[in-house]
Amino acid sequence: MYSSNFILGHENAPLTITMYSDFQCQACRWWYPRIKEVINSHPNHVKLVLKHYILSSHIKSFMAAKAALAADVQGKFYEMADVLFKESEKLDENNLLEYAKQAGLNIDQFVRDYTQKDVEWEKRISIDKQMGEESDVNGTPSFYLNGHRVHPTDVTSWNKLINDCLVGKSPQ
Repeated sequence: MYSSNFILGHENAPLTITMYSDFQCQACRWWYPRIKEVINSHPNHVKLVLKHYILSSHIKSFMAAKAALAADVQGKFYEMADVLFKESEKLDENNLLEYAKQAGLNIDQFVRDYTQKDVEWEKRISIDKQMGEESDVNGTPSFYLNGHRVHPTDVTSWNKLINDCLVGKSPQ
């Protein structure tokens, strides 16, 4: 089964934040830079794995998720995620080439990967959604810390959760 290979942070970090997200979700847009701040505050201890959980009401999210996966072929998933979250209020397929430029992608390769791998992208997005459903995700963003569902309210609460885990407390 497919597993997200786009990790932000130290690959061997002992703590993993899994964020089920939708690029068109305004709460995800708000949380994303804060999660990056948390990762940067704990560079050797925490990594992020972002999973796609597209909400049916967000008609442009599939296109955005596909674009992020196409960027991942070039090792720039999070660079594209940065742009997509920044542009989440005005996502548009007509702007994908501009988004790809902003993410530092090779445009020709991006276009090929975006347009010619629909079956692969659909499968990967579907698997993320299925994993979310199996983990009782019912909205975005949904967060898990080492597999435990958590409900942080801000960066400070994230830091407390992480520090508790680092001293052996369960993140519940």
